[in-house]
Amino acid sequence: MAAILERTGFPPDLLELELTESVLVQDTPEGGEAIATLRKLGVNVAIDDFGTGYASLTYLRRFNATTLKIDRSFINTMLTEQGDLAIVRASIALGHAFGLKVIAEGVETEAQRDFLRTLGCDQAQGYLINPPLNPDAFVAQLAKRRMRRKPALKSVAA
Repeated sequence: MAAILERTGFPPDLLELELTESVLVQDTPEGGEAIATLRKLGVNVAIDDFGTGYASLTYLRRFNATTLKIDRSFINTMLTEQGDLAIVRASIALGHAFGLKVIAEGVETEAQRDFLRTLGCDQAQGYLINPPLNPDAFVAQLAKRRMRRKPALKSVAA
């Protein structure tokens, strides 16, 4: 990873690698060292699908992650199921207590997005924000956004 970042000049703080709870459960010394090395490089590390596996809460402390991603299965029913709402609330509070950015996965409605805002969730992913894209469509969308952000050329009187 260090060589790739060096060769490409890609800013490591803009890169985030996602690890699922099932990967963390393996808890090998090499895995912990790899995550520590990534963090030293400045790469962000997200714990994905939080709440769906058997990971211990100690992983939040041990792996020095930067982001906690709440699984879509809880987001889908948080407005109708009190248990899922409790998990979402607790996950946001827990993530923030550890200094992590919290992302809700699978946000599909404005009601979900708005409610997550009231809970203090930092970011959202899902069809409401943007549907999945193939690589070519992603590049085209990124180029379009960059064009909108460029300042217009000003005319200069001679």
